[in-house]
Amino acid sequence: MTIGDRLRELRENLGLMQITVSKKIGISNKVLSNYENNVSIPDLQTLILICKFYNISSDYLLGLDKKENNMGAQVTEDEKKILNYYNRLNEENKDATKGYMINLYREQQNTGTAITKKGII
Repeated sequence: MTIGDRLRELRENLGLMQITVSKKIGISNKVLSNYENNVSIPDLQTLILICKFYNISSDYLLGLDKKENNMGAQVTEDEKKILNYYNRLNEENKDATKGYMINLYREQQNTGTAITKKGII
């Protein structure tokens, strides 16, 4: 598997579009496309930005370590759907969603119960 293959896999596992990733990293969409299609490889500074964005080691991206060190390869279909919807939200709604999820998690930790659409389990 090449660097480009890994980059594409990471992006697709998170349900992200190239334009979204390229903006977050600070490169052009064309440059990211060239990376994913193995036309070119990232320079050291860009490699660092990519690794930080995906929360992966450079060893994984370079093929020196088979472990991804993040959840990218282990994302379930339901998680992919949730990420896909989340990525379509505007920033205000993303912040609200994060806040809601944090509160839900804290409540679950405090009570030991889960909350469903129909009520508490």
